[in-house]
Amino acid sequence: MSAVVELWRSGGAVMLPLATCAALLWAALAHRALALRAGRGGEALARLAAARAKGAPPTGSTVRDRAVAAVMPLADRPRVHRLDLSAALGPLRGELDEGKVLVRATVTVAPLLGLLGTVMGMIETFQSLADMALYTQGGGVAAGIAEALLTTQLGLVISVPGILIGRALDQRQEHLNHELDALEEQLMLRSAQGVAA
Repeated sequence: MSAVVELWRSGGAVMLPLATCAALLWAALAHRALALRAGRGGEALARLAAARAKGAPPTGSTVRDRAVAAVMPLADRPRVHRLDLSAALGPLRGELDEGKVLVRATVTVAPLLGLLGTVMGMIETFQSLADMALYTQGGGVAAGIAEALLTTQLGLVISVPGILIGRALDQRQEHLNHELDALEEQLMLRSAQGVAA
C-alpha cells in the first residue's frame, strides 16, 4: 500500500485526472462489451426464421434476440416499410453506439494528461536544479526526470489497452450492424415479393 501512495505522490497533480480517465475508460469498455453481446446460434436472420417457426420471438437480452423481438411484429405483415424497420431497430442501433465517444475521448486525453504531468515534473526538476536543491536529495537530476516521466508512462498504460479493446468492440459493432442491415433487407425483399405476387 505504501508503494501505491508513493507512486501517487510521485505523479503529482495529474494523478487524480489520470485515475479518473482510467475508471471512465474501463467503465465505458465494460458497458460496450455488455451492450454488444451478440449471443450464440447464428445471425439475426436465422433467429428470425426459428422464431417464426415457433411463433414467438426469443426472450434473451443479446443483440440478435432483441433485434428479432423488435421486428417480429413486422415480419408477418404483407407490406413492410423501411421506416417501420428503422423505427423498430433504431433504438437498438443507438444502444450499440453507447460509450463509443467516451472510450475515444479517454484514450486521447490520458496520454495528454501524462505529458502534462511530465512537463510539470520537468519544470519542477529544472527549478530545483537552478536552486541547487536537487543535489541535496538522493538521486540527483536522473531521479527527478524519472519521476517526471512516470505520468507519461501511466497515460500510455491507460490509453494503449483502451485503444486495442475499443477497436475490437468497434469491429464487433460493425458486424452486428451488418447483421441488422441484412435483416432489414431480407424483410424488405420478402415484402416486395409479397406485393408483386
